[in-house]
Amino acid sequence: MNLLDGARHRRDWRAAEQQDGLFYLDRSPVLSPAAAAQDSANQSRTLRRWGVMWQPWEYSGWIKEGRSFHDAAYLGDWTALDKVRVTGPDALRFFDEIGTNDLSKFGVNRMKHHVEVNEEGFIASQGVLYRLAEHEFIYTGVTSPRAYYLAKEGKWDVEAEFVSADVFLFSIQGPKSLEIVEDAFGGDWREIKFNQFTTFTWEGAQFRLLRTGVSGTLGYEIHGPSSHGNAVWTKLVEIGNQRGLRELGLRAQLLSHIEAGIATNGLDFLTVPTTFAGKPQFVGMGPSNLTPIGSHRIASDRELYRTPAELNWVAQVSLDSHDFIGRDALIRQRDAGGPERRLLGLVWNEDDVVSVFRSLFGEAPLMPMEMPRFVGIEINTVFAGGREVGTTTSRIYSPFMRKMISLGHVDRSVEAGQSVTVLWGEHGGNQVEVRADVVALPFQRDGRRDAI
Repeated sequence: MNLLDGARHRRDWRAAEQQDGLFYLDRSPVLSPAAAAQDSANQSRTLRRWGVMWQPWEYSGWIKEGRSFHDAAYLGDWTALDKVRVTGPDALRFFDEIGTNDLSKFGVNRMKHHVEVNEEGFIASQGVLYRLAEHEFIYTGVTSPRAYYLAKEGKWDVEAEFVSADVFLFSIQGPKSLEIVEDAFGGDWREIKFNQFTTFTWEGAQFRLLRTGVSGTLGYEIHGPSSHGNAVWTKLVEIGNQRGLRELGLRAQLLSHIEAGIATNGLDFLTVPTTFAGKPQFVGMGPSNLTPIGSHRIASDRELYRTPAELNWVAQVSLDSHDFIGRDALIRQRDAGGPERRLLGLVWNEDDVVSVFRSLFGEAPLMPMEMPRFVGIEINTVFAGGREVGTTTSRIYSPFMRKMISLGHVDRSVEAGQSVTVLWGEHGGNQVEVRADVVALPFQRDGRRDAI
């Protein structure tokens, strides 16, 4: 049985034509393929919807879960990510021309952070691209349906299909992740390097093991048929519990991304709409998901569009070696000296943060901070020397750093080591200034490529 065989959660994606002519894809919310295995550890007894899937909000507590990838490992469920399978003679050329990466040396059993931009150079899609065979690829991410749309235009000799419901995607990250995986499935995978993967067989089914790095440390993903999701989750927990593994709920899920300095689509930026059949259509996170809080007032969706360089994704852009949609716009940005803003980290002043929480117990205006973060878009204005210099997103408390941190989208004049002020509070409501120190990203040392 391979990854797409067996007792399938049958694809229930459907293409439909709305009365206004917009093409869209829809799938009803579902539970994880590992829902039964996850339920016993779900101490919160609460599920929260992420994308199309309902998952546990919290297992053993967000502080323990938020430290887990430093102390031992976490096991998280990313199955909700959309997955598009593209095959055909032009499959490599297809992704090479719609994406910013030069794929001329992209081999089988390799993976890349794949970025697509529109003609203006703004990010239209981003996720992870896997090359399974010479003419077979899987693209995962909340905006991966864009590749499906483009494939259906017929400009390339390719076929595209959704396999989202057929394949689970579990992430195990942290210093003990490899030994847990090897003991669970009886393999020897120390030779797998970062951004490489292999396949293995267990309990009569085929799985992929991928070395990834969403936590900024040693980490892996396991992909397999949804029919085996419960068995795989149960086995990893059984072995991992002996080594300090924590199951990761949605409440603390993005902490590792933020410590690693990774911007998240739909929370830190928006992707531009894709035009299909002559109509603009959002894929993944679009305006319907935009319900921001914070002191900064959004003038338009365009204010949240980003180019790759603005998110520190210059390594994913090959301007001089191949042509792609939006290349001319990115060349113009580079030749003009680079983007006007860039992504840096902010470490919030402890005394000022404590004062915000103290407002809950005194007579001062109430200005609470959700812990560890607000699960949604939270945008606050950043000042330097009394001048507005940008915004900050993804404020979160790190139980490992024992700090409140966030991502800063700031003018290129702002430098690491500088002090700034975050205007915390509600637009048009209670507000207070919070001092913050600017730091280079990531917040923690990047150990994804370390030798094992």
